[in-house]
Amino acid sequence: MKPNEIREFSVPSLQVAAGDALAHQVIDLADHEDDLIKEMAADRSITGIKLPWEKTHELVRLREGEYSVFCGQSGHFKSTLAFQIALWAMREAKVGIASMEMRRSDVEDIFCQQAAGDMAGEIPSESFKRQLLRWQKGRMLLFDHFGMIQPLKILGVLRNMLNRGCELVILDSMMLCNVTDNLDAEKAFCAELAKLSDEFCAHIMVIHHTRKLSREQGGVTGTPTRDDVRGSGAITDLASSLFIVVNDKYKADLLRRKNAYGVTLSEKESKYVETRPCQRLIVSKQRHNTFEGSIGLYKHPSRQFLSKPSAEAMNFEI
Repeated sequence: MKPNEIREFSVPSLQVAAGDALAHQVIDLADHEDDLIKEMAADRSITGIKLPWEKTHELVRLREGEYSVFCGQSGHFKSTLAFQIALWAMREAKVGIASMEMRRSDVEDIFCQQAAGDMAGEIPSESFKRQLLRWQKGRMLLFDHFGMIQPLKILGVLRNMLNRGCELVILDSMMLCNVTDNLDAEKAFCAELAKLSDEFCAHIMVIHHTRKLSREQGGVTGTPTRDDVRGSGAITDLASSLFIVVNDKYKADLLRRKNAYGVTLSEKESKYVETRPCQRLIVSKQRHNTFEGSIGLYKHPSRQFLSKPSAEAMNFEI
C-alpha cells in the first residue's frame, strides 16, 4: 500500500465521510429476521456444480458465489483435470474457459480426447471433433488469447463470460495475469475475483502454481501444502475452496519402466502400483463443508481421470 493511501485512511474526517456513505450497510439484524432465517436455513454444503466423480458429490462442490484455487506443481495435470471438470459441467451449465497457457486447438484437443474416452488413447476422428464442437455450442465460451494479459483486461473477459450466462469460469492461469510480481496487486486481483463470483452468483476456478518443492519435501514426488502456494496469502485466504493437485510421479515412473522398457518390478514396487492412485485431488480448504482430505483418481488413456482403476471411461452423453 502506498504511503498516501495509508495517510488517507488515518484521517478521522475521511473516516466519518466513508462511514456516512456506508451507513445503509450497518444494520440491526433483528430488522431482517425473515430474510436472515431463510438464509441460515439454506444448506450450502451440497449445493453447486458437482465434480465428475460420484464419490465426491457429498464431499465437495463448486458452489455459486465463490471462487476456488486449483493449484499444484508444474506438470501435475492441473489443466487436464480442470478441463474434465469443465466438460462434465457442460452437461448442465454454461462454462467459460480463459486458458492463456494453451492455444485454442490444444484446449479442444484435450476436450476431444476426454469426450471420446478411447481405451487406446487414439486421436478422435474429424467427424467426432465436429460433433463435439456442435455439442459445445451454447455450452461453452472460450477466450481466444495466448500469453500474458493485463489484469483489467482479464477481469473484463471474466465479466463478459459471466454476463453471457456462464455459471463456471476457469482462469488458467494466475501466473499470466500480470499480478504475481506485486503482492498488493495480487491481493486486489483476488478480491475482485471474489466480488465477481458473488455478484454473478457463479463459480470462478483459478488455476495456480505451487513452488517447486525442495529435496527435503520430496521434490516432484512430494505433496505441496497450502503454505507452498506461490504469492500472497490472500490467494488462499480469500478463496472459499483450495484444491491441491498431485500426480504420483513415482508410480508413473514405475509404470513407464514396466510398460516401455519391460523392467520387472519388485514385489514392493508392484504392490505400490496396484494400491496407489495415479492422481490425488486434495481438498485443503472448504468453507461450507466439513470435508477436507484426499480424493484418489486413476489415469485413463483418454486423458480422463476415473474414480477407480480399470474402470470404463466416463460418458459425457455427447
